Amino acid sequence: MKQTKLFYIQLILFLFIISTLIISCKKETVQEEWFIEIPDSQQPVQLNQWGVTRYEKLPMRDLPDEDAEFIYWIGNVGAVFQIIKKGDQLSNLDGIYDYWYYINFESVEGWIFGTFIDIYNSYEEAVKKSEEYLFD
Repeated sequence: MKQTKLFYIQLILFLFIISTLIISCKKETVQEEWFIEIPDSQQPVQLNQWGVTRYEKLPMRDLPDEDAEFIYWIGNVGAVFQIIKKGDQLSNLDGIYDYWYYINFESVEGWIFGTFIDIYNSYEEAVKKSEEYLFD
């Protein structure tokens, strides 16, 4: 009787170990994530948007942030520049909400706050406004 009991215990233990091994060897399917990198939008360039400065001595910054480093100063009212892209979100600069714009002015690219500029859909419109600022 003791041998039969011992045999059953060993058999149960053996079956438990085998079933544990079988279950743990189950093939796991790994779901791969696909990542597609999309470059920054150049939408305003495709729309041919241009800007004109409304004030003197406007800083161009390296990032769309009021604490970002100055990389260039646009010295004149009425300076015409190409808008490359518009920032993604409204920002608050001294209580004024507007977007940051990434621009090209005299082959220098940087960010400028939207409150300080006028935006036009053609170069000709921008030049006309620039002339108004300069000669009126």
